[in-house]
Amino acid sequence: MSPPLLKRPPISTAPPSAGIPSRRIALAVFDPDLLTEAVRDAGFEHRQLHPGPFEGELVRAEVGGLTIDRGSYSQTLLVRGGFASTRVTIGFLLSDREPGCINGIRSRAHDLVVFPEGGELDYVLPAATEWCAVQLDRDALLAAGIPEESIGRMSVVSPRAGQHARLAQLMRAAVEGLVGSQEQRRFRDALIEELHQSLDPRRNQSRNPNFYERADLLRRFERLVDEQGPERCSIAELARSLGVARRTLELAFHDYLGLSPARYIAVLRLNAMRRELLRASADNLRVADLAERYGIAHLGRFAGEFRKMFGEHPRDTLQRRFHHAETGVDPV
Repeated sequence: MSPPLLKRPPISTAPPSAGIPSRRIALAVFDPDLLTEAVRDAGFEHRQLHPGPFEGELVRAEVGGLTIDRGSYSQTLLVRGGFASTRVTIGFLLSDREPGCINGIRSRAHDLVVFPEGGELDYVLPAATEWCAVQLDRDALLAAGIPEESIGRMSVVSPRAGQHARLAQLMRAAVEGLVGSQEQRRFRDALIEELHQSLDPRRNQSRNPNFYERADLLRRFERLVDEQGPERCSIAELARSLGVARRTLELAFHDYLGLSPARYIAVLRLNAMRRELLRASADNLRVADLAERYGIAHLGRFAGEFRKMFGEHPRDTLQRRFHHAETGVDPV
């Protein structure tokens, strides 16, 4: 049973049938295109980092004039992109099993993450993390007394225990359709008041360790791989081009992604090929042609790696794409 909403100001939860319904998408396979706009008006690229079948859920609710998105996935993802350019986005980590890394800052469950309009996201999102994101107009936040400095830059804030419990109650009530139509305005006011209490810049700033330098090194590494092509990359040569020792590069990858540089190159190629298979047109039906373009000499070995990573054979991914194009639904 969902916990009751906070008592200040008084809000009554409605039965699910009387609340404002949310929109839910169940994910049975890793489809980066479906995940592109996990947050409204944002644009994210998702990469699966570790092998195994993928499951997840996305929920979107419109409550009190606010858009609230929630998601959770069974696999660790690397998520990159930008938020809406017209609204401040505040992310809230409802639960997790292990810490993630947001824009180079280590983050844990119950942290608030503030993104100004058009803010950029670079997120190592661990498996089974449950996240929410709410979009609000800057003027509404300023009118509530939230200082400009609290919403004018990306930051990670750790609310006090009571504050994060009340925020979690509000978020869950919204996405579970428990806020009645007559409670919309009070819900909005209650949420903004809790954000006002949590985003006070004089306290509660997260002291989580940051990994800015490691995150920047990984991005520069990836740009070099894109320029040279994954099939021609030498880890030693990439480290020299980046101006670091190979051991430094390997430690940065281990700390930030839990992968070796060589494994990350393989992951990049597998994700890129899956994306192309899911977007394939009628004149590109052969997995072999795509493998040749990516410099893959052993098609059988690649197919085994692909299946281990995403839980299906490359030809099944193609079938899924064309079945969806013809019928509008995924094959069972």
